[in-house]
Formats: sequence, C-alpha cells, structure tokens
Amino acid sequence: MSLLVAVLGAGLCLLAFLWLVQLSTAAPVLVLAGGDLQLVAGKGRDSANGVTVFAASPNRIVTVQAAVRPFSADQYDQLSWKIQGLQHGQELRLIWSTAASPKQVQDRLLAAEERSSSQIDLKADPDWCGKIVAIGLVIVGELKGPLEVERLELSRDSAQDVRDLFKRIENDWSRDPGWTSRSINFASTGTPFTGFSPVVLVALWSGFASLVFFGLNPSWRRRTSLAPYLMIWLAGWALLDLRWQGMLWDRLAHAQTLYADKTQPERWMSSRDRAFYPFVESIRGCLPDDPARILMLSSEADAYGPSRLKYHLLPHNVWLGETPDPSARLAEGDYLLILRPAVSSQKDLRGAISRLLSGQLNARRVCADPRFGDLFAIERRS
Repeated sequence: MSLLVAVLGAGLCLLAFLWLVQLSTAAPVLVLAGGDLQLVAGKGRDSANGVTVFAASPNRIVTVQAAVRPFSADQYDQLSWKIQGLQHGQELRLIWSTAASPKQVQDRLLAAEERSSSQIDLKADPDWCGKIVAIGLVIVGELKGPLEVERLELSRDSAQDVRDLFKRIENDWSRDPGWTSRSINFASTGTPFTGFSPVVLVALWSGFASLVFFGLNPSWRRRTSLAPYLMIWLAGWALLDLRWQGMLWDRLAHAQTLYADKTQPERWMSSRDRAFYPFVESIRGCLPDDPARILMLSSEADAYGPSRLKYHLLPHNVWLGETPDPSARLAEGDYLLILRPAVSSQKDLRGAISRLLSGQLNARRVCADPRFGDLFAIERRS
C-alpha cells in the first residue's frame, strides 16, 4: 500500500514541480498605467491615473498608445483595461504592431461582451503572434464628456497554462527525432518544453517516489528493505524502455514504407540523399571499376552533402577538403571533383586546376552538373 501511495504521490509531486518551474519562467503581469500611456490622436493631458481626453481628433478618433518594450505574443493571451467615461455609441478598438511589420497596424473591433467585461481573450486571434512592438486603444465617435484611460494590463490565462503544461508533456514524451546515431537516452538542452527530457522526468518521478516511500516508512521506525526502492527505479527504467520500443516500432514501420521491396538505388532515391543521388550515379558511370584516387574540393567540406557524396563513392579513394595540400600533385589516372560553390568563376576554376597539374598532364571534363559540380579525368597530354 505504501508503495502505491508513493508512486501516485510522486506523480503529483512531479506535476507540482513542473508547474512551479513554469510559473518561475512565465512572464509577469504587464501593467501599463500613468506615464506608460501616451495620447497620440485627440486633445487632452496626462494625469496621475493615465490620460484624460477632452476632445477627439477632427476625424472623431482618440488613440492612446502604451510605451512597451518588445515582447513575444506567446507570453500574454489576456488584455484588460480601465476606461472612465466610455459611452455606449462609441467604438472601442485594440491596435498593435509587430516587429515583422512595424508599419502595419493590426486592428480589432471589441465586441459588446468584451467591452462590458473590460477584458479580451487573444488566444484565438491569428494576428496576435510574433514580437509585439506597440499596443494601444482607439475610441471612435464623438466625445460628450471627458474620457480617462487609466491603464492596460496584459496577463496570461492560468487555466491555459495548465493545458499547455499537459500538452507539452505529451508532445515531449511522444516526440521522435527519427533514426539518429545518438543514444536512446540522449538529453538535448535545446529540447522544447521546460528543459526536461523524458529521461530527466522519469528520474525526477523515481526520486520523488523514493522520498515519499521513505517518508511513509522511515528507517528509524522499522527496518526497511531496499527492494521497494529498487522496484521504483526499475519501473522508471521499464517506462523509458517501453517508450523506446514504441519509437522503434514506429521507425520500423516508417522504414518499411520507404524502403521495403526496393533495390539499393531505389532506396537511395527514397532517402535524404535523393536530391544529389543522380549526380552520384553520373560520377560512377565515369569512373573505372577498380578503385581510383579522387581529389574532392568543396567550400563546405564539413557539411552533410560532401560527406555523403564521399561515402557514396566508396570504394574509391576520396580525399575531401576545402583546399588541396600545397604539396599535392595529381597523376595520370586520378580524378578531380570540384563541388559548387568551391570556386566562383570559370577563371578561378581553371586556376585551381592548373595549380594541381604538372606540364605533361591535362584535365578533361567528363561529368558536369550545374547544381553540384564537375568531375575531371587527369590524362597525359597528347
């Protein structure tokens, strides 16, 4: 019974811990009042409470803008305000601008229920996105008395935070990066969510469960076996292994869809190398059956494409680099593969080739692709 209570209690402790972490990293409520508010259109003056407006502009518009530092729209999804003197026949609009389009003003007419509650929910607004650089209110209509805009307040819905927390836990637990060369328990610091990988989450749960069980069965009351603690940590390991087995099953099904009942060239055409694999086939058609020496030059020698091209040209002896060794010289029967954009012009290309050849040798272009590069066969001058 104590073990079951420890397991369930650890789950609650883990959720509480993640919730506290999320609260500590959440943006604080942003209150814009007093000197933060500025009258842009209309006649009035600054007051202790905000902005007092006596008359609208000639086109019957009053615009009050808040001075804000740029912030992400994801940080806030609720906006409330306090305006004294707003009349029923006047329109109230929310305006804002984003860093992506600072000169384009987003405009939203506030509905009657939003006006009565003095609050608006921005979650469903597709234009509320990106980095917000300006925000304000517009009142449209004739003023029959003074209007006082006291404050704007941006906050985040706490219920939405709870839903986001569970959604992020689910996404993080089910997220599969696909086939990689990394360990199954690799923990990436760039992982979204709260910075905790599934391995860390399970470790925290196991630790909380052990603490709760120890609290229910302290060693000074009676002698406690280590078996329950071992069971807790083995359960966590089994949970991670089940997750890993599920991912392997999904990857296997995906691999079968892509590669089953296909020849090796067809499999390459279904892989990440499909963009340049026709170029590989063209090069192979120009190379002899016996392994040849190939000097491959690329301005991005450490990138994925050149490295994979070198792999596909095995068993040929391929040397890959950005610039050739100054002492390197090509011999008859060798090949020179220059990948784009290793050189910027035909003149540079001829210069790079001439530096690698002696006077008795010539480089004959045997394969060319305007997207990827050129292959030259090194021959003796006739």
